[in-house]
Amino acid sequence: LAWNNLNGYLSNSGIDYLFSRETSGESIYNDIGIDDRKTLHAFDSHIKKLSSEKKTFAGVLHLNTNHFPFFVPGSSKKWDGNEVKDMYDNSVFHFDVLMESMFKSLSESGALDNTIILITSDHGESLLEHNYLGHIESYYLEAVSIPMMIYLPKSLQNESQVEKLYANTQKNVMNLDIIPTFTDLLLGANNN
Repeated sequence: LAWNNLNGYLSNSGIDYLFSRETSGESIYNDIGIDDRKTLHAFDSHIKKLSSEKKTFAGVLHLNTNHFPFFVPGSSKKWDGNEVKDMYDNSVFHFDVLMESMFKSLSESGALDNTIILITSDHGESLLEHNYLGHIESYYLEAVSIPMMIYLPKSLQNESQVEKLYANTQKNVMNLDIIPTFTDLLLGANNN
């Protein structure tokens, strides 16, 4: 949180719950983050608390699994190789396991039926394409192209908005589009 005064920003932003390496007391596991399984455990506990209190929420769940050096638990190792692509593929598989855990928490709490979920990233990753590993000094497609997936529960679906979302699957979009998209989805749901 000390990076670029992020702790100062977050402490003044009105966030009512923050789970991070610094606030959790957990040790570093991968790059600069803690074990994402512990993050998902804290997420599950917090979602259950919010559900029992009948509170709505907006949140960000930032996972570190796909950051170099791609540490994953043995249970998420599907590929035995030590090549960087094998390590990254294992981290993607582990991310899928973590997403399954997140969806299960939301479903068991009853929140999934009323929660929009966006899965995206801040950058891609070069895995030795163009003889480069990482993302800092690369502007090739593998470093700048990122996934963006939206889960929109039936309770919040508006037919015209769903059509627009599908139309955008054939276009380039950007992270700048996230907040206006969420705003449109929520306003459209309130007009149903």
